[in-house]
Amino acid sequence: MTVPVGVIGYGMSGRRFHVPLIKATKGLTLCAIMTRTPDAAAQAKAEHPEVTVVSNIDELQASGAVLGVVATPDATHSTLAAVLIERGLGVVVDKPLATSAAAGRRLVDAAAAAGVLLTSFQNRRWDSDYRTVLKVINSGVLGDITRVESSLARWFVPDASTWRGRPTDGVLAGSLGGFGSHLVDQMIAAFGRVEHVYGEVAARHRQSLVNDDVFLALRHASGVSSHLIMGTALSGERPRFMLQGTRGSFTKFGFDGQQESLMQGRDPLSKNWGQEAKDCWGHLTIDGKRTLLPSEHGDWRQFYVGLVGALEGDHSLLVDPSEVVHSLEVLEAGALSERTRQVVSV
Repeated sequence: MTVPVGVIGYGMSGRRFHVPLIKATKGLTLCAIMTRTPDAAAQAKAEHPEVTVVSNIDELQASGAVLGVVATPDATHSTLAAVLIERGLGVVVDKPLATSAAAGRRLVDAAAAAGVLLTSFQNRRWDSDYRTVLKVINSGVLGDITRVESSLARWFVPDASTWRGRPTDGVLAGSLGGFGSHLVDQMIAAFGRVEHVYGEVAARHRQSLVNDDVFLALRHASGVSSHLIMGTALSGERPRFMLQGTRGSFTKFGFDGQQESLMQGRDPLSKNWGQEAKDCWGHLTIDGKRTLLPSEHGDWRQFYVGLVGALEGDHSLLVDPSEVVHSLEVLEAGALSERTRQVVSV
């Protein structure tokens, strides 16, 4: 079984992430790239001459695609996904699934009514650092996990001339939506549903039109607390992850390198893909003894490998869209907490 796939959008996400990952996945065939930008269309034709380049969904469907990947600006995700669902195509939506939880729920309901596949590209579930964290949690070496700290810190002013630097139609613009879609998703996948949220959401750079400094404190139904720090107005080094358990802790610096590798044009099937250097490995500290722990290999391609398995009926979707909607609810609760200065129940 080979599934014909059409990618909508040929900007950074479509060109650098989805297209190479799809082409590297057995069971998928890239049959079309859709873009309305003449320069992007010319680039797509030059880089993938075997693929049909189209300008609208009618042409995408005529190419034979049965699965559409939405890799366009965030504000367009839910509209394009709804059209694909109405046409009977399966849909992968780059994160965020939508710019509001309500829009996300409508997509989930529409896909269920139409009997078509819907999922979201939560690729950072397959980061090397996160996979290492899951290994530590599942090993039980730290005992019961009580608190997790996770951060994505950068220092730059969001460019207001691009869609990433402008407010969207929902509250999930800036770092809250961009970084938060990843960090909250990782925590929900690891520790389950969130019951309470406290949030601080601010724009620190004078030129910034969107939030660039965000702190979220999540209380999971499982009893675990997640403290998330994210933004583009945060300088200095801080741990990517810190796990605290009843028997010890795990601390991890450094950041998964797959995005940089894909931006450089590396093949996802190349040797040592997703492997971290030793100086990025984390440390276990148990009873005062510090031990270096090698990182697991990251592999974003596993999202699409899992998608093939779901399409073939081998297992359920690796990224449940209802779970992703819950992450949108948590992000909205964080924004509401900032406005009300109160802890918000989800």
